[in-house]
Amino acid sequence: MATNTSPVLIGPLPAKGLVSGLALCFQIIVEGWRREHGEPTVINLTGQATVNQVSAGRIQEYASILRQVRSECRRPRTVVYLTMAQSMRGFLRDAAIIHLARRRGHDLVLHLNGGNYGQFYASSPPWLRFLIRWHLRRVRTLIVVSERLRNMFAFDAKVAERVVVVPNALPDEPVENLPVKQINRSVTLRLLYLSNLIESKGYLETLEVVRILRQEHGLPVKATFCGKFLANPSDDVRVRSSAHGEQLFHEFIDQHGLRDCVEFAGQVAGEKKRKALLEHDFLLLPTRYDNEAQPLALIEALAYGLVPITTDYRANPDVVVDGVTGHLVDWRDSSRMAAIIAEYCKNPGAFSAVSAQGMRRFREQFSRDAHLARMFRLLEPAM
Repeated sequence: MATNTSPVLIGPLPAKGLVSGLALCFQIIVEGWRREHGEPTVINLTGQATVNQVSAGRIQEYASILRQVRSECRRPRTVVYLTMAQSMRGFLRDAAIIHLARRRGHDLVLHLNGGNYGQFYASSPPWLRFLIRWHLRRVRTLIVVSERLRNMFAFDAKVAERVVVVPNALPDEPVENLPVKQINRSVTLRLLYLSNLIESKGYLETLEVVRILRQEHGLPVKATFCGKFLANPSDDVRVRSSAHGEQLFHEFIDQHGLRDCVEFAGQVAGEKKRKALLEHDFLLLPTRYDNEAQPLALIEALAYGLVPITTDYRANPDVVVDGVTGHLVDWRDSSRMAAIIAEYCKNPGAFSAVSAQGMRRFREQFSRDAHLARMFRLLEPAM
């Protein structure tokens, strides 16, 4: 049973066929609270209706969520924790929750697992910008995942004062006593793409890396793509829909004769994800995704000793120190990504050194226990 002093936790939980970094981050907090403090009060924002479309089903789900919030806010004063949205519809939902909680005198802790709030605010009409400022000034704490993302709230000094930084953590318990990874030129190189297949996250560029390694460097290579095909109209260039993205993926494979060295595994979790991380050498995520903040896949790569190759974008450099725990590249430069991998084949000792440094950085900066300790301190009611 949840006690009257436990927080109300509001956010999306992973669902079958719908797993996101935001949902995994929220699940860490829910499960951590359950393990250390007992059953929490949880309001799940994951619905069955199409998330990015206005529909009768989605309106009914929002109405149900607000009824749950209103009911829970009748309890004695506590902390209401809410994962933040970065869109107008999402903000209006957040604003309603903030209003209901503040009416009952609850402290509000908002958590942004994204990196696009500043652009969302800047592109909003004046009336919406006023509402954003007014509501965020009534929040006790705003959590972001990196010092690099503090400036998203520079649009209002009073709001900026409420910002604190808590880096992300590994979604699953790590495997204990993992050895440092090693590679061998004569053995097939294993590349992993572990994120939803959105055009701006770089899955098409990753396919080009596979082609270059095989056809231009003559290296044995196997690439596994784990995730769900999704469209993101706000920054898609080539992809018109999730089905079109999947079509482009398979057309590229067939056009370049890569069917025998590319596997699409769909969404993976639990033991399947751990197995993928254990069996691969490099993680590729050349992202420029507009909602990106600090991808969990990069933290997972460090924890399991993979060498990550990603972009100097948002909070990625907090995880991947260029040339030390991985590599930062331009998202368009598939040739450079392939060259980095090919160079490691000539110097496998350097690969193992980077793998070891990444595992060390994970233990020092992104452990689950340190993350939860910071979060739980912020979820304590103010005296």
